[in-house]
Amino acid sequence: MFELILAASMAVENQQLNLACMHAEDYVLATRSMEGIERYISHKTQEISPNDTAFQLRLQANAMNCARAMSRDEGLSIPSQYMQ
Repeated sequence: MFELILAASMAVENQQLNLACMHAEDYVLATRSMEGIERYISHKTQEISPNDTAFQLRLQANAMNCARAMSRDEGLSIPSQYMQ
């Protein structure tokens, strides 16, 4: 039973990580830049996981990785504050 609960929890976590990633990619595609993305991603991750600050930070880091990847794929410049 524990394994089933753990598997379900991991599936939900993966869905939340993917959702944060999609928000970041959509932002880059819609704005054609990363200007203002930190505030947007912070707001979206609070919506995804309102009661878990530590997980919000993981979501934000994942989302920023996705935004950088989308920017590179689209040939957009990545501001130095968002470089890793």
